Amino acid sequence: MTDAERWRRLQAEQAEWAQRNFGDAPAWQPLMGIGEGLGEFYEAAGQPEEDDAIGDVCVYALDYCTRMGWDMAEIVGLDAYAPVHDSGGSILLGRLNHAHLKQAQGIRGNEDHEAKGKEALAGLLQWLNYGDDLLDIAEDVWSLVKQRDWKASAKTGVTP
Repeated sequence: MTDAERWRRLQAEQAEWAQRNFGDAPAWQPLMGIGEGLGEFYEAAGQPEEDDAIGDVCVYALDYCTRMGWDMAEIVGLDAYAPVHDSGGSILLGRLNHAHLKQAQGIRGNEDHEAKGKEALAGLLQWLNYGDDLLDIAEDVWSLVKQRDWKASAKTGVTP
């Protein structure tokens, strides 16, 4: 199976799971989750929890892509700007938020908000993929996340 096929399989699985657990949630919700995961990444710097935070960003990114009508395999394949300094993740998250907000507000129509959003997300994922394989991390974290059932247990996601 190619990497693109693996990303598409993950996206399809995550989309079904997210629909079952959260219904027709707006795209800003997983966008906020990307920010949450990035914050966890910064907090876990150099610790074992770092990969979990990267995987969380990927799971939220899968959901965000689905809700935006984007193909995650296309996003990770884009040649995008990924800053090399420590605050690069924050810069790229800011760019993703800018694109989403301006598109939702219907302003600055002279900008291609969708293209800018895709490029920002691609850059963020490339920035996070500095050592281990991003796809392997995403699959590992997804194997845990997909077991949660937030409808059955809103406090923990774990059913007895």
